[in-house]
Amino acid sequence: MIERNLRAEVDRRLKDSPAVALLGPRQVGKTTLARAVAAGRPDAMLLDLERPSDRAALQQPELFFEANRDRFLVLDEIQLVPDLFAALRPEIDADRRAGRFLLLGSASGDLLRQSGESLAGRVSYLELTPLLAAELPINGLAGLQALWLRGGFPLSYLARNEEASYAWRQDFIRTFLQRDLPGLGVRVPAETLSGGNQQKLVIGKWLATKPRVLMLPSFDPLPACRSYTSTNATPVVSLFPRRIAV
Repeated sequence: MIERNLRAEVDRRLKDSPAVALLGPRQVGKTTLARAVAAGRPDAMLLDLERPSDRAALQQPELFFEANRDRFLVLDEIQLVPDLFAALRPEIDADRRAGRFLLLGSASGDLLRQSGESLAGRVSYLELTPLLAAELPINGLAGLQALWLRGGFPLSYLARNEEASYAWRQDFIRTFLQRDLPGLGVRVPAETLSGGNQQKLVIGKWLATKPRVLMLPSFDPLPACRSYTSTNATPVVSLFPRRIAV
C-alpha cells in the first residue's frame, strides 16, 4: 500500500477532535487510508453505508451510537445517509472524547453544508488529494511524466499499462457525468456522454458555474513538471492558478 502523507495528520486530529471528516473525490483512496488507521485500533468498527446491511444497523442511530460508545466508528460514504449528521450532534455532545468517529465522504456542497450545520465545532475536516509525487518512489523526469500523464488516482496510476490507465480514466469520467453530477443537481444530456472533447466541455462549463463545490489543494508541481510539454498538449501548469476552486 502507498503510504499517504495525510495519514499522520489524521492520527493527530483524532487525538484532539471527537470526529474527523476525511473528504475527497471518489476512488482517491479514502477507504484504504481509513482501513489503515482502523488497523491500529482494536476497538474499530467500519460501516460502509453503500451496503444495505450496514445502513440497516443505523436505522436507529441514537441507539446504535449509545451502544457503541466504546468503539472507534468509521462511517464510509456518509453523504448517502444525511440524517446521520443530526444524530451525531447530540451523541458527540454526550461524550466529547477525542477520536470517536472517522467520517468518509465526497466533498460535495450538500455534505459540507449538512455537516457544517449539524457538527460545527465538533468535527475536524481533512481533504485527501490524489497521489502526490512526494508519496511515490519517483526517479527522474520519466517518473514525474508517468504521474503527470496517468494522474494521481491510485487505480489509474498503478494500472498495468498505459491502455489500462486510459480506460480507467474514461470509465471514471463517465461515472462522474452519469452519477456524481446528477447527485449535485446537474443533469447531463445522454448525447454529451460520448467523445472526450464533449466530456471536457460539459465538465468545464459546469465547473465554471460552481466555483465553490470543491476546493482543491495548493498546486505546486516540481520544477521538472513545470517544464514538461508534449507536441499535442498544452502544459497543464498553465491551465491552473496557484490555488483553484472548481
